[in-house]
Amino acid sequence: MDERETEALMGTVAIGSMISIVSVLFLVTSAFLLGKWRKSYWRVILCLAFSDLTVSCSFVAGALPVFLWLEPLSEVPCNIQGALVQFGGSGTVYYALVIAFVLYMQVVRGTKITRRMEVAIHLIWLPPTFLLALLPLDNPGGIHYDNSVGWCWIAENPKYARFIWYYMWVWFVIAAIIGLYYAIFSHMRRGAQQVKFARLTEIASGSVYSQQAKSSQRLLLYPLAFIIFWIPATTNRILEATGHSVFAVTYLECFFVPLQGITNTLIYLFTSQAHKDIYRGMRRQPRHGDLATEGRDSPGLGRGVRASPPTWGEEKQPLMSSPHSINNPTLN
Repeated sequence: MDERETEALMGTVAIGSMISIVSVLFLVTSAFLLGKWRKSYWRVILCLAFSDLTVSCSFVAGALPVFLWLEPLSEVPCNIQGALVQFGGSGTVYYALVIAFVLYMQVVRGTKITRRMEVAIHLIWLPPTFLLALLPLDNPGGIHYDNSVGWCWIAENPKYARFIWYYMWVWFVIAAIIGLYYAIFSHMRRGAQQVKFARLTEIASGSVYSQQAKSSQRLLLYPLAFIIFWIPATTNRILEATGHSVFAVTYLECFFVPLQGITNTLIYLFTSQAHKDIYRGMRRQPRHGDLATEGRDSPGLGRGVRASPPTWGEEKQPLMSSPHSINNPTLN
């Protein structure tokens, strides 16, 4: 790979990462101003956003010295950047799996996740992730951080290092998400068939199928986006393992990886109805007490009165009143 191709890759990653930083900061700010953080399933999205932000900031920090005609990062800054990329990337992978798992538990199993379980979910991944991020600093088995195409991460040699430290877990999570989503969509299809042949009284009473996890369905698109954006990177790793290197595939990887933060922000805007809340907040100034709702976020940019936040999975779920709403589930 010549110098011109390297600069093209670095420029793509740097520009994508800077846009991703702006979009993630917008997501985090609006989530707090609109009170989205009060709902547990949006707290998962905030953790995913912070992971995206960590990776994007690390990519920008690694690329800027080259474009400012400065010396490449020395050993200590390079190690710091590599550890941050490893930590933030692991967080992105982990929370994609958490989202799919929460969907499965609430849609298929009908299980409510308590506040204690939520705390455990947010803490359990930290020790192994910190360990994987810090171990290369001690150079175990020759595994260390090194400058690679403009930013620091796990060195290419030994060949197995990146697979064990990162890609093995990415592929495991992708396989797990596919399995969980198969179970989710199979369950939804069976529910739709039940409603089709059920009595009207059974549908109205909710004895056939209730929309217990409608709020969780807002999370549906995040793991799907994760899988799509990792297709080029997975293809590139397989080619490299067989001794081939295709610049077009490498460029696609560098193009897609920074876009995860942008895409997650767009999904958040339209599945959380945040774009409507922002529009209404700009159109009018709410009076005190106007926006008190049951289980809803205030559209008044944090100025209204809100009900106390429910625990994870305890949001009020309306019953299905028509078969059409099952055949066409929406992400409200």
